[in-house]
Amino acid sequence: MALRKILFLFLMFMVLSGCDKGLTFDEYMKKGEDYASQGKNEKAIEAYKKAVKIRSGDANAHYALGCLYFKELVEMNHQQAFNSNEVEEQKKKRRKLTESMTHEYKQVLDIDTANWNARYMIATDLYNNQHYQEALDEYKKVIKYNPQYAVAYSMLAESQLTVGAYADAFKNIELAYKLDSDTENYLYSLAKAYYSAKDYNKGFELQTRLKDMKSSYYERLQSFKYSNRIP
Repeated sequence: MALRKILFLFLMFMVLSGCDKGLTFDEYMKKGEDYASQGKNEKAIEAYKKAVKIRSGDANAHYALGCLYFKELVEMNHQQAFNSNEVEEQKKKRRKLTESMTHEYKQVLDIDTANWNARYMIATDLYNNQHYQEALDEYKKVIKYNPQYAVAYSMLAESQLTVGAYADAFKNIELAYKLDSDTENYLYSLAKAYYSAKDYNKGFELQTRLKDMKSSYYERLQSFKYSNRIP
């Protein structure tokens, strides 16, 4: 009886703890996909981590894990901090999530150098951390593998503006516009480029067009001018 009771308690523990020992790589990937679709990010991350342990050379598993870390970062942007301690905690969590995300995307590129999605995320992380020349180089590689990706041209132009490569930035703004035909974004990007190159008259002309269009980009341009002390 004692042995039967012990066995029963052990089985109950296994059920209650959700033990999934012995699952295959594909089963963990499926669990991760299911949890992610339900918005259960933490459980999805754990499932993908287990998949990666089984098959560390699978680019899709690393990419899925990186995307979940990115999703967590995006969701953190909507969270409020009510005191200095919470602010510091959020900074630490963002830093840790960013490091984890970047690590996974780099793992993807070690396996599949042509994965432009992962490379774009790494480039944007570099840009956000003000490593503009490195970001610029990565955006060029993104375009090499996906020459139809308009956003990459726009971000390449943004990076070029920060390092003073104005002529190249103008060229890439034009290329981005040819691919996506977003007139408001095009005028906004051109205005930023002219202001950055200190051609204030042309910048103001485009800014006025955005204002007349009642475009949301007008306010964004105002913020850009203010943060860069542009008259």
